[in-house]
Amino acid sequence: MRAEAERLARALSPRPGDGPAPSRALRTAAASTWDPAGVLRGWAADDAYQRVQAGALGEGRPVGVNTRGPDRVCGLGGVEVLYSVTARPVLCGRAPVRAVSPFT
Repeated sequence: MRAEAERLARALSPRPGDGPAPSRALRTAAASTWDPAGVLRGWAADDAYQRVQAGALGEGRPVGVNTRGPDRVCGLGGVEVLYSVTARPVLCGRAPVRAVSPFT
């Protein structure tokens, strides 16, 4: 999950030399209180919280990191975009549980 969070952060806010765009094509964005890339990078770098999340996965609970930020959509103008990197445990060695419909 750390690698996916870092990949998404690079796509949202590439650092010079850290992506497909040449450094000269990048420019500093206007100051903003939104920083979805910073949230993702901070989450990926937090070793203590990563241990908490790994424990939650081991106990069968889903985990993730969520953030939001502005974007522009052609024809709509400014919109709020939500970003998530999530994982859920995969149960191995157990028979799948079939949901029973109350209508059958």
